[in-house]
Amino acid sequence: MTALLLALALSSSQGPCEPVQPAERPDPVTASAYRKVGDQELAAGARETAAAAYRMAASLDPSDEGSRKALRELCLSGDRAAPSPFRRGLELMERGELRGAVVEFRQAQSPIPDGSAALLEGVCLYRLGDDAEAAPALRTAEADPAVRDSARFYLGLIALRRGDSSTAAPIFDALTPSYGTVASDMALLARRSGIFTVSALASAGWNSNVTLAPNGYATTGASDGFASIAASALWRPLGESGPYLRASGAYQQQFQLTAFDIGAVSGAAGWQLGHANRAVVAEYAYSFGALGGAPYLSSNRLLASGWLTWDSFTLTGTYLARFESYRSIYEPFSGTLQWAEAKGAWWFGPFARLGVSYRLGVDTVQVNYLSWIDHGPHADLFAQLSRSLRLGLDASLAFRTYGAVAPGPGAVRKDVYLTGTASLEYDLGNHWALQATVNAQQSWSNLPQFTWLQVVPGLGIAYLAGF
Repeated sequence: MTALLLALALSSSQGPCEPVQPAERPDPVTASAYRKVGDQELAAGARETAAAAYRMAASLDPSDEGSRKALRELCLSGDRAAPSPFRRGLELMERGELRGAVVEFRQAQSPIPDGSAALLEGVCLYRLGDDAEAAPALRTAEADPAVRDSARFYLGLIALRRGDSSTAAPIFDALTPSYGTVASDMALLARRSGIFTVSALASAGWNSNVTLAPNGYATTGASDGFASIAASALWRPLGESGPYLRASGAYQQQFQLTAFDIGAVSGAAGWQLGHANRAVVAEYAYSFGALGGAPYLSSNRLLASGWLTWDSFTLTGTYLARFESYRSIYEPFSGTLQWAEAKGAWWFGPFARLGVSYRLGVDTVQVNYLSWIDHGPHADLFAQLSRSLRLGLDASLAFRTYGAVAPGPGAVRKDVYLTGTASLEYDLGNHWALQATVNAQQSWSNLPQFTWLQVVPGLGIAYLAGF
């Protein structure tokens, strides 16, 4: 949600008589800010600047009939005043020249303070990630009743970005009368994030094929119910951008097939440089897992990731290397797993996002015929169905080829994996949510014993809190 609200579509240099083109990504919050700017500029006699602001409001909010009516009236007046510093700032924002826009908005505030120019100066600086400079400009705008709520909204976003949830949540709560569900959603997000966040999930479900028995051989003895619990904690002492520490643990108890009980703990240390719209991350993690009550796997993992956002599109690249050490009879699987992904994600309106990526994995282990290379596409869809209900869909296809002829079958193993997950999450309050998931995976192999189907439905309750 935060990444969506940070996107700010910008003004056109067209006059008030030109048709309004709908923005690719509607943003009622920013539209409200522009509408208030238009009202103030029109009252001050700056008709062209008012027209530019109304045009942007109408583009960002198709339901804004008030701005469209104001544009029609300005069109009939035929005013063609010379561009002001405020107007030049809007045009620079349109071209993405945010530093230049800041200069123009500052000029628009001299010698007489102007709340509208101060607001958009703060918005530009916020988008540039310069929160230290944005905050004074937004506080100046806050003194102007015409744009006070918009300034406070962005001050809340700044507090949220630095992890100050105790400041951000009351700001958004106070804005609920004017911003409605957008402000209440941000207040909920603030209460679930912060410098220190904790989460926990208790769930139960059923696994149709715990043992991965091949198709045609799976019996009732291969399926089983389970109960699980997981918890994690994240500490970001400097907020979103800076170092962080994370710890997590999980345990899953099978009702009958206890040899497949799973327990795991992990810890990670990393650094994020940047914010939601553009950043790079480097991380080290260690994890230890047990299977059936006995040590199973320990690993050391290095990860690097980065992303960059243009309007409604985000491009992400990720690479990880995990050095795995298996125990007991699983020792031949010890080795190094490398994995990389290139991903593009698009927002469609304010409540839906589609991600498409391609993945490549290489697992090099002690025994050649157990090593493999796989690759394939992946897609995920997120949709906010209502204020409290969210839907997630995820699907991937992987083509895997092993490194050598396996003894016994006398052939190189080749598998294809189709995996899909559907999830629904419903908020029960500020910190609690219900989660329902269904995961299915189908494996096809040139060796029949590795062709199988597994379906795992589950239901859980989650707790999330930020401090």
